[in-house]
Amino acid sequence: MRRLSSCKRQFIKNSLDCNISTWALAPVNHAELIPYKPHRRGICLSRRGLKDEFTAHDPVTIYRKRPEVDLELIGSSFKDIFSIEDAKDVVEQEDWLQFWEQALICRLFFNQCFDKDGVVIRVEEHEGDPAWMSDSDFLRPIAKFIVGMNNAHSTEKLWKPIMNLGPSDRYFIESFLSWFFLFGFERDHNENFMAVWKLLLNDFINSDCWYLNRSSGQWHEIYEVWASLLGIYPRVTFSYAERHQDAINEMKDCYFQWAKDRLSSDAYSTMYFSELLKNPVARLIRLDAITWIRDAANKGNKWWWKEEGLIGSLAELLSVAWEQHKAEYAKDREAHSSFRELLQLLVNKQHPVAIDLQARLGEEKV
Repeated sequence: MRRLSSCKRQFIKNSLDCNISTWALAPVNHAELIPYKPHRRGICLSRRGLKDEFTAHDPVTIYRKRPEVDLELIGSSFKDIFSIEDAKDVVEQEDWLQFWEQALICRLFFNQCFDKDGVVIRVEEHEGDPAWMSDSDFLRPIAKFIVGMNNAHSTEKLWKPIMNLGPSDRYFIESFLSWFFLFGFERDHNENFMAVWKLLLNDFINSDCWYLNRSSGQWHEIYEVWASLLGIYPRVTFSYAERHQDAINEMKDCYFQWAKDRLSSDAYSTMYFSELLKNPVARLIRLDAITWIRDAANKGNKWWWKEEGLIGSLAELLSVAWEQHKAEYAKDREAHSSFRELLQLLVNKQHPVAIDLQARLGEEKV
């Protein structure tokens, strides 16, 4: 409190250091430790290289720090003022970018956990904290800045700290990605958005934090964020329109890398991917993607095939593909072979849509 009073006096005397690039350091460094109750009981604490399993009933106290700054007021006050489209030049854009970077530092500081001595510890919750309603006031202008900046690499200072939060903060991350895709697909084609999307996805693919492992206690959170970042989660696909076909086609190499490395162990995202492929926006990658799914299905174990809704979604995808690409399949033997092989796998699972489609192909003597 003494420090806040001092700042007030400096402000009145017009002697307060208002360096916009570092204003977050003071409230963060002077924040007090506050006991934190996990959202759910089962969590894993990693401290000083050790890991201990415990529940909320155990005598282990976790702390968080609350910066001496009203983040909700900052977000609501400046979200429509420090907006990238209103910046008069590149210099002002950079100043406002630094402002939101500092605001983000304060907000993400809430997500760090400490022991009683103030040492940072990592807490892996199986559920995580829900996002704050006021987070939209931060994430909306941040996402707009990321999409609007001409230099994709300069935006890493905003999106990288968010994505590095990890699975326990997946609600916050998914909220950010929703705004990111909403602004990214406002226009027919946004080159910077596409460049950042590729950077995000490549960084994600190579991250140990987000490695797809069903044995992990946080596998569901990891799969949800993967689906959002790939642009195949329903909260993202609602913003797609047929005019975005070129954008999805531009991500084809990224989708292929993901499909090759992860699809056979990720039935959950495979199902969401098949839903995207039924959308007209994915028309240009649909035939190749069915081949990727065929390869994954051949490698998938019994648990992969037991994912609820997967077989039905794949059968519907093949039905859509046959109706819309019949002429292309007649010219492309390899694609046709992949189609027929995946169809046979679904018929072997006795799915009625697949059986009906195979019967129709027999009648058409294809």
